[in-house]
Formats: sequence, structure tokens, C-alpha cells
Amino acid sequence: MISLLQLSDTHIGSKKNGFNAEKNLQRAIRHALSMQIQWDGLILTGDLVESGSVDDYETLKDLLQPILKQVPVYFCLGNHDSRDNFKNVFKTFWDQHVAEKGSWLQYSIGLGNQHQLIVIDSLSEGFDQGHLCTERLDWLRAKLNEYQNQKIIVAIHHPPFIFGNSLFDAMAIEERDQFADILIQHPNIDRVLCGHLHRTMTAQIGHCPIFSSPSTLHAYGVDYSHTHRSGIFDEGAGFAFHQWLPEQGWISHSIVFMSPAD
Repeated sequence: MISLLQLSDTHIGSKKNGFNAEKNLQRAIRHALSMQIQWDGLILTGDLVESGSVDDYETLKDLLQPILKQVPVYFCLGNHDSRDNFKNVFKTFWDQHVAEKGSWLQYSIGLGNQHQLIVIDSLSEGFDQGHLCTERLDWLRAKLNEYQNQKIIVAIHHPPFIFGNSLFDAMAIEERDQFADILIQHPNIDRVLCGHLHRTMTAQIGHCPIFSSPSTLHAYGVDYSHTHRSGIFDEGAGFAFHQWLPEQGWISHSIVFMSPAD
């Protein structure tokens, strides 16, 4: 068995709408560590902090200490993040995982049992929309060619799909077609994990399931009205986890760890 924990859109430093990002992340970590599961890794799928400040990354680093002692932790960057400030605070992580002179937070990690986690950087600083430039897409193709004989999980912040809400659809990966072509050409990609949507959603591109995780901060409602706006919805914060069983393959779970009233 492989057990991969996914926390997303932690938004440390956010003061909006009365939600406590730091408290919620602590509660999510306590909940995950209390489960009768031996975690093989934790992936945080972006929007780690609210404003990209060094202080917020320092707070995140402190909050992660209880789980860092037990579980390998891996990071994606989202549109609220800052590469330079993340690299400043998590320099050891960056130097360990990013190739020399690498411009993006992109890397691969072995999960065991011939499985590989590949993390892609969709951040375009100053913009909310996700982007995958030619350099990043070429890196992904090269990694997939390197691991043709392994099963792949891809982690990215921005969703590579749209769902009919103009606010969030405008922030999906701009190069969705190129990304979809890569997925279709590599049937060994078992799953794409993303964040950004603050709620559980599933989609499929070719053979490949796409899974978006809830946010540890708060949910957003699904709004298909003519205004296509998404306010904060009356749902609890949550996280996800994914388990691979030899006889079954990957199973994804969505966990609500607190009620909206909390």
C-alpha cells in the first residue's frame, strides 16, 4: 500500500471572512496524524500562504513541524505564492529537490512500488491564471520519458479543466490542450492531483482521472448562475488522501475535518 496525504490552499496569513488559516491547518494536521494510516508522504498543492510574504512562510514552516518529524513533505506553488520568498524560507527543500539553476519548483519523488510523484509549477507571478510555458512542459515530457516504466502521479496547483464557473474557469491552466495531449500520450499517468478550487471535484482527461482537493481554510460554493460568482459556501474545511492497493489501484478520499460553525 502507498498512502499519500494531500493538503491544499492553506493560505497561511489570510485574515479574510473570519477564518483562521493557522488554526485550521493545525487541526487538519492533528486529524491526519490521528488516523490509523502510515503516511508515505504529504503533498501541499499550492496557495501555501495568502500574500507570499517571508513571514507567512516562516509561520507555515513552524506549523508543519509536527508532521515534518513523521512524514516527508512536498510542496507545489499556487497563484498566492512567491517563488523567491518560498525559496528563501525553504532553501534546504529547494536545493534538495530542484535541479541546479532550476527556475521552477518542479521535481520528482519516488513513492515506492514503482510509483513516481511528479510536481509541476503552474505559478505565473502577478496573475491568478495557471500557466505552463514551453520550458515547463518540455521538462514534464522529459521526466515522463525518464519514467516510462513507472506509474505516475502528477501534482499541480491549478486545475487543467473547466467546469462552467467563469470566475474559476478564467484561472484554470491556460495551456490545457498541451497538458491534455501529454496526459493522453502517457497512459502510465494514473492520476493528476490539484488544488485551487477549495473543494472536491473530479474530472477526466483521456484515461486519466483529475482530482481537486478541498481547502484546509474554507470551501467555495459551486455557482452556475448567470453572474457565475463563487462566494464562501456553508461547508467545512477539509483535506484529501490517496491510497494505492496492489489489487485495486488508486483510491481517493475527501475528508471534512471540521464543521462550518467551527
